[in-house]
Amino acid sequence: MEGLEAVRNSLHQCIEKEKEKLFQSNISFFLNSIQEEINEMERLGFSYKKQLEIINRASNRDIKYSTYIRYMKRKREKTPYSKRRVKRFKFEAMPNLDELY
Repeated sequence: MEGLEAVRNSLHQCIEKEKEKLFQSNISFFLNSIQEEINEMERLGFSYKKQLEIINRASNRDIKYSTYIRYMKRKREKTPYSKRRVKRFKFEAMPNLDELY
Protein backbone atom coordinates (compact mmCIF):
# COMPACT_ATOMS: atom_id res chain seq x y z
CA MET A 1 0.00 0.00 0.00
CA GLU A 2 2.85 2.40 0.81
CA GLY A 3 4.44 1.65 -2.57
CA LEU A 4 1.22 2.62 -4.35
CA GLU A 5 1.01 5.83 -2.33
CA ALA A 6 4.62 6.69 -3.25
CA VAL A 7 3.85 6.14 -6.94
CA ARG A 8 0.77 8.37 -6.70
CA ASN A 9 2.78 11.11 -5.00
CA SER A 10 5.50 10.81 -7.63
CA LEU A 11 2.94 11.03 -10.43
CA HIS A 12 1.29 14.02 -8.79
CA GLN A 13 4.66 15.80 -8.53
CA CYS A 14 5.46 15.05 -12.19
CA ILE A 15 2.06 16.37 -13.27
CA GLU A 16 2.55 19.55 -11.24
CA LYS A 17 6.00 20.09 -12.78
CA GLU A 18 4.59 19.64 -16.29
CA LYS A 19 1.73 22.05 -15.52
CA GLU A 20 4.26 24.61 -14.31
CA LYS A 21 6.38 24.13 -17.47
CA LEU A 22 3.31 24.56 -19.66
CA PHE A 23 2.26 27.66 -17.73
CA GLN A 24 5.79 29.07 -18.00
CA SER A 25 5.91 28.47 -21.75
CA ASN A 26 2.55 30.21 -22.20
CA ILE A 27 3.71 33.16 -20.08
CA SER A 28 7.00 33.30 -21.98
CA PHE A 29 5.15 33.28 -25.30
CA PHE A 30 2.86 36.08 -24.10
CA LEU A 31 5.74 38.19 -22.74
CA ASN A 32 7.78 37.62 -25.92
CA SER A 33 4.82 38.88 -27.96
CA ILE A 34 4.75 42.17 -26.03
CA GLN A 35 8.53 42.55 -25.91
CA GLU A 36 8.53 45.96 -27.62
CA GLU A 37 6.23 47.37 -24.94
CA ILE A 38 8.37 45.86 -22.18
CA ASN A 39 11.48 47.42 -23.74
CA GLU A 40 9.71 50.79 -23.87
CA MET A 41 8.78 50.56 -20.17
CA GLU A 42 12.39 49.63 -19.35
CA ARG A 43 13.66 52.58 -21.39
CA LEU A 44 11.33 54.88 -19.47
CA GLY A 45 12.76 53.57 -16.20
CA PHE A 46 9.76 51.66 -14.84
CA SER A 47 10.60 49.15 -12.12
CA TYR A 48 9.84 45.48 -12.74
CA LYS A 49 7.03 45.68 -10.21
CA LYS A 50 5.43 48.63 -12.03
CA GLN A 51 5.90 46.92 -15.42
CA LEU A 52 4.19 43.79 -14.14
CA GLU A 53 1.36 45.81 -12.61
CA ILE A 54 0.73 47.49 -15.98
CA ILE A 55 0.95 44.19 -17.90
CA ASN A 56 -1.42 42.39 -15.52
CA ARG A 57 -3.93 45.25 -15.58
CA ALA A 58 -3.88 45.57 -19.38
CA SER A 59 -4.05 41.83 -20.10
CA ASN A 60 -6.35 40.71 -17.26
CA ARG A 61 -3.72 38.16 -16.24
CA ASP A 62 -2.26 37.36 -12.87
CA ILE A 63 1.43 36.83 -13.56
CA LYS A 64 3.40 36.44 -10.34
CA TYR A 65 6.30 38.77 -9.62
CA SER A 66 8.72 35.85 -9.17
CA THR A 67 7.70 34.46 -12.58
CA TYR A 68 8.26 37.85 -14.22
CA ILE A 69 11.67 38.23 -12.58
CA ARG A 70 12.66 34.74 -13.75
CA TYR A 71 11.58 35.64 -17.29
CA MET A 72 13.52 38.92 -17.23
CA LYS A 73 16.68 37.20 -15.93
CA ARG A 74 16.43 34.59 -18.69
CA LYS A 75 15.91 37.36 -21.25
CA ARG A 76 18.94 39.25 -19.95
CA GLU A 77 21.11 36.11 -20.09
CA LYS A 78 20.12 35.51 -23.72
CA THR A 79 20.86 39.10 -24.74
CA PRO A 80 24.44 39.70 -25.86
CA TYR A 81 26.31 42.11 -23.60
CA SER A 82 26.72 44.67 -26.38
CA LYS A 83 22.94 44.92 -26.83
CA ARG A 84 22.04 45.10 -23.15
CA ARG A 85 20.66 48.32 -21.86
CA VAL A 86 23.61 50.26 -20.53
CA LYS A 87 22.90 53.22 -18.32
CA ARG A 88 24.19 56.32 -19.93
CA PHE A 89 25.25 59.23 -17.82
CA LYS A 90 24.89 62.77 -19.02
CA PHE A 91 27.97 64.80 -18.33
CA GLU A 92 28.10 68.51 -18.66
CA ALA A 93 30.68 69.65 -21.13
CA MET A 94 33.96 70.58 -19.53
CA PRO A 95 34.55 74.30 -19.70
CA ASN A 96 37.45 75.44 -21.78
CA LEU A 97 40.39 75.79 -19.41
CA ASP A 98 41.54 78.96 -21.19
CA GLU A 99 38.23 80.59 -20.32
CA LEU A 100 38.69 79.84 -16.61
CA TYR A 101 41.95 81.75 -16.29
